[in-house]
Amino acid sequence: MDETGMSTVPNRMPKVFAPRGRKTVLKVVAADRGQLVTAVCCMGASGVWVPPALIFLCKRMNDELFYGCPPGTLQLVTETGYMNSELFIRWLRHFQDYVKSSEDDPVVLILDNHTSHFTLEAVNFCRNNCIVLLSLPPHGSHKMQPLDKCFFGPLKTAFSNESDKWMIQNPGRPVTLKQMSRLFRAAYSKVATIQICEKAFSAIGLYPYTADVFTEEDFAHSEVTDRALHIEPTNDRRHENEDNVQVLNNHESDDDDNFPISVLIDRIRKEPVTPTEIDDASLKTSTNKTDSSCLNNPMHNSESILGSESKM
Repeated sequence: MDETGMSTVPNRMPKVFAPRGRKTVLKVVAADRGQLVTAVCCMGASGVWVPPALIFLCKRMNDELFYGCPPGTLQLVTETGYMNSELFIRWLRHFQDYVKSSEDDPVVLILDNHTSHFTLEAVNFCRNNCIVLLSLPPHGSHKMQPLDKCFFGPLKTAFSNESDKWMIQNPGRPVTLKQMSRLFRAAYSKVATIQICEKAFSAIGLYPYTADVFTEEDFAHSEVTDRALHIEPTNDRRHENEDNVQVLNNHESDDDDNFPISVLIDRIRKEPVTPTEIDDASLKTSTNKTDSSCLNNPMHNSESILGSESKM
């Protein structure tokens, strides 16, 4: 399944035949920008078509908008005119009513990775009704989606021809949303055939399965993201590293207490400290230094005297 936009002013206008050498060729076209209607289509590899769904840009349901639509069409309206998670759940129920999937006969549903397709409610519904969701990779639907490959192009061409016929038969009147359903039905009935289904699934190598349907050139775009990412340091970080190196060179003979913290951290990382053995002589000299420092400190002597008197 997949969605496509159908505008009241088609982008693909049919060709105009005129005598050779004629400089000015007239054609009736619409002057407005047009309004968009979303069509949701679904087909199977065996040539079976699920009735489409039409999403109109409308706040409330209007039956006039769906007059003349294909039989069994799912009628949907939304304020944006696009598919959302709530409408996708309704479409899944519509899909289940026609495919009748079960544990003995599960169904694989191929679709793109739009956010509205993978909500928790949608996943649970598919799991309970034996529908296997198969998501296509990003930016790969033009190569791997059967509808994009062989159906939506001919559908929009046929829709443009039907719109052109209607404007010729009704001069001075533009195509509005009320004519969209009838024009879509005329185009859909011409293009939705068994031959299109077989051609679409064969073109992507899905049915019948063909392993070498894609060449090495098709995967050339992915090499851009396969390269190793090399991040250059920013100017601020580069200047900071240069300052640390300069400070380290200037303080090689000084004590560690005068070093900045960042320089000490860099030195520890580069030159880890190894444990050394302490002999008895160094231990005795250190204890003697502490005893002499205690004697020279009057505050320490007074505290020791008071401590001795309290013991007595």
